[in-house]
Amino acid sequence: MAQTTLYNKWRPRTFADANDLPLVGQEAIGRTLRQAIVRNQIAHAYLFCGPRGTGKTSAARIFARAVNCQRGLQGEPCNQCGNCTALLDGRQLDLLIEIDAASNRGVDDARLLRERLLQRPGGDGLTGRYKVYIIDEVHMLTKEAFNTLLKSLEEPPPHVIFILATTDPQEVLPTILSRCQRFDFRSVALEKLVGHLEHVAMVEGFAVEPRALEALARAARGGLRDAISLLDQAMAFGGEPGLDGERRISTSQVDAMLGISRLDAVTQVARALGDQDLASALRASHRALNGGADVRAFNRQVVDFLRGVMLTLGGAPETLEVDVETRDAIGQVSRTFTLGRVIRAVKGLSGLDASLRTRTVDATLVFEVALAEAIDTPAGAPASSPPAQPPNQRVAQRADAASPDIRPERSSEARTSVSPAPAGVAGVNETAQVVVDRREPAAGPPPNLAPGATVDADTAIVTHDAVQTDQRGSQGAVPEDAVQSLQQVEVAPVARSASPGLWPTAPQSASNVAAPVRRARPTGKTIGLSDVVSQWASVIAQIRDDGMVPLMGVLQGTSPIAVEPENLVIVSCGSAFAMQKLSDTTNTLGIERALSRVMGVPMRIRVVVGDGTNDGAEARRGPSGPDPFASRAVRMLGGRALNNDEVTDLDRRPTLPFDSWT
Repeated sequence: MAQTTLYNKWRPRTFADANDLPLVGQEAIGRTLRQAIVRNQIAHAYLFCGPRGTGKTSAARIFARAVNCQRGLQGEPCNQCGNCTALLDGRQLDLLIEIDAASNRGVDDARLLRERLLQRPGGDGLTGRYKVYIIDEVHMLTKEAFNTLLKSLEEPPPHVIFILATTDPQEVLPTILSRCQRFDFRSVALEKLVGHLEHVAMVEGFAVEPRALEALARAARGGLRDAISLLDQAMAFGGEPGLDGERRISTSQVDAMLGISRLDAVTQVARALGDQDLASALRASHRALNGGADVRAFNRQVVDFLRGVMLTLGGAPETLEVDVETRDAIGQVSRTFTLGRVIRAVKGLSGLDASLRTRTVDATLVFEVALAEAIDTPAGAPASSPPAQPPNQRVAQRADAASPDIRPERSSEARTSVSPAPAGVAGVNETAQVVVDRREPAAGPPPNLAPGATVDADTAIVTHDAVQTDQRGSQGAVPEDAVQSLQQVEVAPVARSASPGLWPTAPQSASNVAAPVRRARPTGKTIGLSDVVSQWASVIAQIRDDGMVPLMGVLQGTSPIAVEPENLVIVSCGSAFAMQKLSDTTNTLGIERALSRVMGVPMRIRVVVGDGTNDGAEARRGPSGPDPFASRAVRMLGGRALNNDEVTDLDRRPTLPFDSWT
């Protein structure tokens, strides 16, 4: 007789009969199916889903024998009648048809199956009530094959029962799911796994130490088939007979077979993580790995230990399924952790399993880097992640940290409100938000106010967030690294039409419109033009270091030409295109931030074309005369170009009714 593997030998044969290999760990599912058979409430299609090795195919086979048992619908198969024994031996291929969807996944296979459904059960002198089709790994079927089976699943012949088994139910079409009764098989609890392994080992004539059984059960990760397979492997690895003739399996043998480390090695690594001692963590891990431990297994041990620390710090130590020694070690190590740091360590190490499985990288190196990342904490960083904040608050915090000389001082009583930016304000995007600070003025002047300077308490000070907008004009998310700085600006009044029937005054050219006045806080230090010119190359280098590399090419053709009061630097560029790019809010704030860092005091800039005396239209025309595209349009339409006065007069004319346009 051929040798049978241990997990096939112990495959469940009944739903709940303790005398004949019952289904382990799925009592609720077994009870439901058994009661449905007894009451003759049998559905035409079932979906068994869950992790591997939890009893899906075994339950389907038990169900097929129970509905075809010659002793009647008793809920359990007798496993003694002709139909049951034939199905157990695999001799009856008409009552139970198992299909591997991984290798029969096409539409032609589905058509062939549909044609076979009309054949009634029975053959070889045996007659059954139902033909049970078990389609294993059903999620591997193609979409076309699923669609071919839809009608058959919805209205099969009365003698047909479908049982679909899968480990990935989310890949099954919703139209298939809605036609099936779904049963979710869950991972077997650790206590049940240990108890079942102990029973199997005792029947097989082996004595296994309790900690060895627990190690086997933990390595199985809730899968009963994997647990029995590991026990079979341990029986072959150890099992030397003792003085009494009984074959024994020790914990050290199981640890060596699984490549796992002793508790003290795991405890040393966890304690080093809690103490933030990278050297000790690396030394402890190297001792364990050099002693023969597997990297993946050791990483899982550390993650399980840290999970215990997290549960202990979270106030739920009673949920730990560990022995007394491990529980005591977890309790001691938890004193060196904060909840935030242990969560960060668990997140970093638990995601390594897929990386450690590949051979393209050094698994030990990946594990060491994860240890370093779990320990490396920036100075002053909070132990746990702060709650999510709105984008404008994150922008303000970044700007305050990056430029302490420019940031506005805020008191605990300060209140802010967010409103859309006023339409028509030059230099302000219409979709940007304006945060208005309505705090009461503090008593006395600011600490860095220059002698003789005053503060106008009636002026509304607004802070503009550097808000990026998409092409549709909607406000998008603000990436932190794109925000360069914040400045306090005073918004100029918006020019509006005197009559509601007239259009607003036409906007002036870009070079003539005064940009919003950015007021640097007085520092008492004055910067001259020679100082700025001598440091201009350093300013461009600072912009490169700040990550605004595309802006460097535009700044290469610029130069400071004047420094006005309050450290306002006039920057000259060679074209209207360059002025448009540099006048962008984000770019302007980035240049001012870099200039302020280099000069050591808050600085502001204003960009002009040439020496700033042209009217913008001349700058756009350039040395070659009028715009060639405009000239071509004039010739094609038989018109003429208007001057500035004519354009202004046209804008002031009343709006014509819609009917007069036709």
